[in-house]
Amino acid sequence: MSTQVLVLFTSKLVSTIFNEGGTQAWVLDPAHARRCVYAVLCRNTRGRNAPPKDQVPEPHGSAFLVGRISDVVPATSVHPNATIKDRWKIVFDEYVEICVPNVWKSWRNPVKYMTFEELGIDIERLDFKKFL
Repeated sequence: MSTQVLVLFTSKLVSTIFNEGGTQAWVLDPAHARRCVYAVLCRNTRGRNAPPKDQVPEPHGSAFLVGRISDVVPATSVHPNATIKDRWKIVFDEYVEICVPNVWKSWRNPVKYMTFEELGIDIERLDFKKFL
């Protein structure tokens, strides 16, 4: 049986993810997310909060980061138009930056559960670093 992976569609830059201690403000089932060992972040360059295109190194829809999930905790920060209630932060202890094009297939919900095989990512070839 393949390992289930949490797949997230985000406009946040890697520097923001590091500054916030993970990727956050997700509406998801924390129990389901905790059963995943890894999260794959995919680039959204078209969202209302997306940074200017010249600041985003990856193309829209690309997987750009794989993180090993160490915890799922209540969010500490959300967009000004959202409430913090029922928002979650995915905390990583290890990560690797990647650039795999066309991973995100325009799914409606920015949170998806898949496998590395379905995403076309070979986890065995990734060299993880400590998430600081």
